[in-house]
Amino acid sequence: MKKEELAKLQEEYEHGKTLRKLSSDFLEYLKSEVEKKSFYEKYCTFARKIIKIEVGEEKASELKQKLDFCNLNIEPSYVYSGFVFTLLITIFASFTTLAVLLAFNFTIEDLIKYVLFVSVVGISLSYYVFVYPSQLAKKTRVEASSEIVLTILYMAIGLKHVPNLESAVTFASVNLSGPIGRDLRRILWNIYIGKYDSIEDGLTDFSTKWKFENREFSQAIDLLKTSITEISERQEMIDKAVSLILESNMERMKDYARELKNPITLINGLGILLPVITLTMFPILSIIMPDLIKPHILVIIYNIVLPFVVFWFMKNTLDKKPYGFHSVDITDHPKASKPGNFSFFFINNKIQLPLLPFAIAIFLLISLPAFFGITKITDETSLTTRLFYGLQIFWAVIIAGVFYTIVSSSKNRKIKQEIEEIESELGEAVFILGSTLRSGHPIEMGLKKTSERIKDQKIYNFFEKILNIMNNLGVTFKEAVFNKNYGAIKYYPSRTIKNIFKIIAESSTKGVYIMSSTLVAISTYLKNLHQVDEHLKELLEEVTSSMKLMSSVLIPLAAGVVVGLSAIVIKIILFVINLFVSMPELETEKLPIFNFDKVMPIEILLIVVGIYMIELLISINIFRIQIERGDDKIEMEYSIGTNLISGAIIFTLSILLIHFILGSLISFGV
Repeated sequence: MKKEELAKLQEEYEHGKTLRKLSSDFLEYLKSEVEKKSFYEKYCTFARKIIKIEVGEEKASELKQKLDFCNLNIEPSYVYSGFVFTLLITIFASFTTLAVLLAFNFTIEDLIKYVLFVSVVGISLSYYVFVYPSQLAKKTRVEASSEIVLTILYMAIGLKHVPNLESAVTFASVNLSGPIGRDLRRILWNIYIGKYDSIEDGLTDFSTKWKFENREFSQAIDLLKTSITEISERQEMIDKAVSLILESNMERMKDYARELKNPITLINGLGILLPVITLTMFPILSIIMPDLIKPHILVIIYNIVLPFVVFWFMKNTLDKKPYGFHSVDITDHPKASKPGNFSFFFINNKIQLPLLPFAIAIFLLISLPAFFGITKITDETSLTTRLFYGLQIFWAVIIAGVFYTIVSSSKNRKIKQEIEEIESELGEAVFILGSTLRSGHPIEMGLKKTSERIKDQKIYNFFEKILNIMNNLGVTFKEAVFNKNYGAIKYYPSRTIKNIFKIIAESSTKGVYIMSSTLVAISTYLKNLHQVDEHLKELLEEVTSSMKLMSSVLIPLAAGVVVGLSAIVIKIILFVINLFVSMPELETEKLPIFNFDKVMPIEILLIVVGIYMIELLISINIFRIQIERGDDKIEMEYSIGTNLISGAIIFTLSILLIHFILGSLISFGV
């Protein structure tokens, strides 16, 4: 279902309805989501029809748990059938490739090369088919980490408003888009088709499923479920469920913050120290072992293999993250740009301008003169000239990348920051509004009095906008907030804000006292959640600050030192070459160990190291933002852009300072 259609369902949904009264559109959405099959499920089902592989009970039980956790509607034997079927395809493809190449009289070396390539690709695909459930389970855990607390919070707010489990689960399922939201919607559909007799049965299975991943989350679900029957202790049980999940995540994040220190140390060694030690040796190794040390080997190792290893290690570290911070989604904001675009208004029409063609044009415009210069390099070309050719290409990549990331994210970032500030102020504002309404004031007067007390805060503009719409158009509070054409909420497309004001709108029809008590309870939950988020960020401060230091200073400085020292080494090597040339009495052919014509070109080395630095900076910043702010793609883009420009400056200055200052002490005339 498209995002706009889901948003429409959210607007149509009235909190408090039972499942049997839900709209047919929403039920159709539930059905399509539950019955939808992934390509992996279809592939394994097809493979099972061709080849049937049975699996032992112990392995089947372990794999079945992962399949159920990921909601993959296939049996363990289907996975093994898919694995074996892919291997058979690989064997067939390898023999077919061999036969075709023999028919065209390819050499033995080419035969081995192509058949080996096909075999490696096929075996890799087979392995991927086999481990896909495990990888999907890890991905599901990471995605769910940002929903665990919100699930309990939404259900608690729903039960606070209407003591009905069905309504609370529906309210949470509509407002959660990740794996837990999908699980809750699956429960609703299974109740509708009669698989479960009641919502309690569905929540029992749901609680059992998540018990192995997060015991406290499972316990909190059980507390909320029990609160329905314990009328006298309902409020205490709901509050206890919220406190339990907040405190447990606090403890889990403390352990995670301690465990992060070792991975950061390893990334330091793998990403910084290793290149510094090895790269300066490449110019020397290139003349000693010219057949082994070639530019393309350098590219494979430092631009493909090493960045992949570092990124894989970071991803594995992220997979263990127990809690994900909430990130604001601003895609529905009228002024927001799509990812990779820059938006502006022309005659009241919003224009989305794609940035990628401009970034490519910038890269070509800056780099083409350098590429042409490199093709004309001779033995007479100075080392400094070659160094500047490499720097020009490097800066072409940097400027294009910075243009793309900063222009794409800076406008969206301002919108996001404003909404984040409003979310942080929402708890206090809702508490003031609830306290004001408790005095018996109508909603309009409550909004006015609340606005007077929050004039120095960002949320003031939101309250004022609602009041102005109500007064000028004479509409209800609900219309002033949620109307598609003029509603204030469209400029604040936060799920949290939308949900809270939806409850306020619904509560306004049930009496001022009920409305005020609901708002006071909501404000307490929001304040607790905000305090926990802030405390968790403090716990991670040491780790994230060290990563900031790595990305802003250490990585570019190390990369610049590598290139600068390599330039000095090449300068010395060139001097030795000139020395041998100037000594005709020395027969250089008697020294086969040296091949001076194969000296590693400094411009190639600079470009390779520069690209490696860029890849490492991108990985580190993605890793840091996901730890610090959750899946905040806007902040990732902006952070990558700012770190690329600062890193490029440090990288360039390091090279130039070493080359011109230290290099001037070694005056060989090259």
